Amino acid sequence: MPHRVHWQQEKPALGPRLAAAVTVFAPNAAGQLPGGFICSALGALATGCDALLQGGAASCTRLAITRNLSAASTRALSSCGASVRDIARADEPLHLRWGALELDLSGRLGRPSNSWARRILGLKLKFAILGLREFEGVLLLDWDIFLLGAQSWQPRKQPWMFQRNGQTVKDLSPVNAGLFGVQPSLQRELRVLALLQRTFSQVDGWGGPYAEELLDVLRGYRPRPDLGGPRCLPRHGSPAQNQTIIAERQARHPSWSPARNVGKAIAWCFNAAESDQGLLVHMLAAEEGFGGGFLSHTHPGTQFSVPRVHFTYTGGGRAPKPMAATSPSAWAKLSVEYKENIRYADVVDKFWTIWQDKVDPLLKLDGLACHGMCQKEMGWANEQWHVLQQDSRERHAAGVGEHTREKEGKQRP
Repeated sequence: MPHRVHWQQEKPALGPRLAAAVTVFAPNAAGQLPGGFICSALGALATGCDALLQGGAASCTRLAITRNLSAASTRALSSCGASVRDIARADEPLHLRWGALELDLSGRLGRPSNSWARRILGLKLKFAILGLREFEGVLLLDWDIFLLGAQSWQPRKQPWMFQRNGQTVKDLSPVNAGLFGVQPSLQRELRVLALLQRTFSQVDGWGGPYAEELLDVLRGYRPRPDLGGPRCLPRHGSPAQNQTIIAERQARHPSWSPARNVGKAIAWCFNAAESDQGLLVHMLAAEEGFGGGFLSHTHPGTQFSVPRVHFTYTGGGRAPKPMAATSPSAWAKLSVEYKENIRYADVVDKFWTIWQDKVDPLLKLDGLACHGMCQKEMGWANEQWHVLQQDSRERHAAGVGEHTREKEGKQRP
């Protein structure tokens, strides 16, 4: 009897178990988040998980990493399926290393202030995701970033994903620490915890070692003093100019010293070099072995490919981000800037278009409680936007008509 060969159909390989995370911290002592913030954060999570699932992930868990969040805000996030991980809670696994972590960054960030305290908390919450080892990979997004397509990611092959900054902010910082992915591991977590206890300097960065190729790229990024950034030693500054800047820096940071490279531009003087963005550059360059030139060219397999939008522009600080204008007073500022600033108007239009076409349908899938809450919080502003847009069209049409009549009048004999 002839031997029969049984062919067994190969089962498709399961994708990785991933998570999308946002960091949330309340602007007040009560730990209460504004409704627009909650819904925008939920929208970021929804688009993040949607992108990962479209890219082949077996599952995606939505996470809100926070500290001392109010019960009401916790319930609001949970109603849309977000798992709230509060590092202040003793029963939270992240609490052991991150909840009780005390950081003294006064030598880096200047005098203590509300902004200073928020930056410390934001730094802790972002890098606490390294402790989430129940997931194969965690994608961190800022609350004002929406992903608009599929993102394939295999953390075992690509432990890090990062976004090199685009043209609009390239002179400020080389990477965007508001969007990165990492494979959590104990080794990475302990390494970052050790780095956070280390003294940062604009000369030595986070301790190195760094290839000269990397340092040369970093010297091309300069923060803007008019936006609160520090003045940096220029590449070809005069001795008098250098001494002036050195004196300013030492007045703000007494322990700072330009000892070894006073003759050329300081490498670690880009925006947030002393906090999240600098720490991310260090981890990629020095700890993960990406090589000195990873910022000067596309590093295969580590750049995000998914279309995305980041709502950073706020009309020069005069008006709120579109998702934050959910009250009459905030909307009044938005509408004034919208009518006067075409660039800001484009940002507002883009946000609400994406909200209607992408985010709102995803929130509907999460059930009535979630969608109803965000309809209540964002619905009024969405209606106001339609009115504002219609008014803008009518004013534009009237302006064009007046211009045409004036031109025709001049052409008549």
